[in-house]
Amino acid sequence: MHIHGYALGMSPPDSIGVSMETGISPQLGGILQRHGKQWQLGLDEDTGMWTAVQRPSPTAVHVIVARTLGELAVKLDEDTQ
Repeated sequence: MHIHGYALGMSPPDSIGVSMETGISPQLGGILQRHGKQWQLGLDEDTGMWTAVQRPSPTAVHVIVARTLGELAVKLDEDTQ
């Protein structure tokens, strides 16, 4: 399993439409703007699944998994409402 993690300022793989100016896709950039401080995002290269991991306390882990960035964005937006 190969997982790439993303946070503000990190560059994702070319396969998700990277902007030459920012080094990240507009969609990923938007997700990071809204949720990057609370969630760690990752892409599993083997499965193509996106994950978001939040650690609200030392003994708790909250994980969201999605097939696409759009699906991940919707799930994260729903979770924070």
